[in-house]
Amino acid sequence: MNVRIYILVLNYNGWKDTLECLQSLLEIDYPELRILIIDNASIDDSIERITVWLEENANTNHQLDFHECSYILGTASFDSYNNQRQLILIKSPDNLGYAGGNNIGIRYSLKDEQCGYIWILNNDTVVHPSALAELLKRTDGKEKAGICGSTILYYHDKKNTVQALGGAKYNKRTGWFTHIGEGGKYEPNLQPESIERDMDYVMGASMFVRREFVEDVGLLCENYFMFGEEFDWAKRGEEKYSLAFAPNSIVYHKESSSFKTAEMDNKKLYFLYRTNYVITRRYFKPRQLFILNIRTFLSLIKLVVYGRFGKIRVILRGIFDSFKILNNKSVTH
Repeated sequence: MNVRIYILVLNYNGWKDTLECLQSLLEIDYPELRILIIDNASIDDSIERITVWLEENANTNHQLDFHECSYILGTASFDSYNNQRQLILIKSPDNLGYAGGNNIGIRYSLKDEQCGYIWILNNDTVVHPSALAELLKRTDGKEKAGICGSTILYYHDKKNTVQALGGAKYNKRTGWFTHIGEGGKYEPNLQPESIERDMDYVMGASMFVRREFVEDVGLLCENYFMFGEEFDWAKRGEEKYSLAFAPNSIVYHKESSSFKTAEMDNKKLYFLYRTNYVITRRYFKPRQLFILNIRTFLSLIKLVVYGRFGKIRVILRGIFDSFKILNNKSVTH
């Protein structure tokens, strides 16, 4: 009997990317599949566009049907629930960030007792038809695997250039995370064990999560809002669960498609520094904080030389706000 798998696709003002991602998911041949689209309170016409697409696909493919519901803040519940529809659109009343939005989908998935795995995908990804089968094969073959990652390739690069092999590792010399294999070429016969030994977390663009992992470890931590959630999740579960990597699970990623303007680039910079300081203080020794401070100081000096004072303010605000996050006890797990 096939285990039921829920795929979560989080959308915020990105319906074009979301629809391309959904179209690729329809090419997956797996009988017990549920695809959840969680809209994070988009302010464009995402809801209308996605709804039209869902209706059109339900009409042309009679094996597909969709359900629409809303998440009710403060209650962790939904105004309706249906685990028999293949396509499910969930509307959030607020933008809850990466973790908060995906937690909505996780809660919905876990209501179904037949759900065995949850596949969290960025909406700006396109998956190979065999990507899910490869994830399932690798995770089933590794008993203690809690989260499994894919080979993430750059979407716009036709030469199969790697963005990440499964995930990332923490570099103690720089106090920064780096994607494993970034910039290299995809090798089909890559052995996963060597990559898995280096992985500190699975990249959030494609995280295949065992149900038991979520039930034991809890939901994604919501007070990061952006970046860091994957490492935090893996760290909280490391005593009981390992990380896995499925080399032939291919996912194409439109890197940084959400950061196309100067304003959004500053937002990314802010959250990168805020998150890195939170994680370093929360999970690493003082020596690593010292190294991070040196790296940050050198970056600030460089920005002063080039007169980038706006970015300096963004970075300093991110570092200052990291203390607020560390002092916040109302972390959703």
